[in-house]
Amino acid sequence: MSRHPHAAPDADIELVARTLLAEMDAPSFEGFFDAFAEIFRVALRRPDLDLSSLSLVPELADVQKAARAEQAQRDSARARAQWLAELPSAAELLLEAGRSADPFEFHGYSLWREGAGWSLTNAYGVDNCGFLSVESDFEWLLRKVRAGEEIGPVPPYCEDPPDDPDLDYQIDSCHDAALSVSRRIVDPDPVRSIESGAAPDLFDMALAARIEQAMVKILQAGGDRDTPEAARHRARAYALAESAGYAFELAPPPNLVAHELDLLRAWIDGVARRQREARAAREQRTALHAQLQAVLGASASLVHA
Repeated sequence: MSRHPHAAPDADIELVARTLLAEMDAPSFEGFFDAFAEIFRVALRRPDLDLSSLSLVPELADVQKAARAEQAQRDSARARAQWLAELPSAAELLLEAGRSADPFEFHGYSLWREGAGWSLTNAYGVDNCGFLSVESDFEWLLRKVRAGEEIGPVPPYCEDPPDDPDLDYQIDSCHDAALSVSRRIVDPDPVRSIESGAAPDLFDMALAARIEQAMVKILQAGGDRDTPEAARHRARAYALAESAGYAFELAPPPNLVAHELDLLRAWIDGVARRQREARAAREQRTALHAQLQAVLGASASLVHA
């Protein structure tokens, strides 16, 4: 038995590693989204969990940051609920104002005694924003305070930014993390990579590329070989043929492309790009798989040490 104490394995680090490893056999955006949702819940419990051993998943830091923001939001909501519960009633506030020195300060507002009541100065030093004399007036003030509504003019530079009703720290951070990891280690989907958003058709892409190439030849025949218009058609022809090669890597180039040397070269470039991305994804996937297994292996060795 070793005389030196061993650090105990961290069950939450194991959980994070196992959650990610479970998605590695058939990686997908959907699977990683669910994995990061589980990791988000871990981060809520352990906001300072050291995940540096999982360096090949830098997205974990963003998920942890989002979890801390979510926790801060929850803490703020609880604190506000407690604060609201401790606010006095309108009758108590009226009595307290009557007993107080001038001015009576209440959550940023100053109440100045004037005759049978009080004039109201807001938090920005604007006087005469209201006049309070009876219990219903103090109830009005309390309603404004509870709702977080400002009374009186507010300088433009002091206005709070509007809340984003669509902000969801968990969904947003897990979506971004899953998308980032998927782009890095999942074999690229050529169809989804076409910027138009619609499923590409090989014949349509090849025909469009050939038309652009024909426009280049027409301009060249008219002496416009190096004009900006010719350059635009040439670039468009290349982009279409290259995208077609990328999207249909395993298909032979159609005659519309194969019989034009410039288009054929673009097609070959697209195929090469697809193969480079697939190879990079495999390498990233292999490295991440090895790191996850290493983390779990190190944890197991601590158990048996």
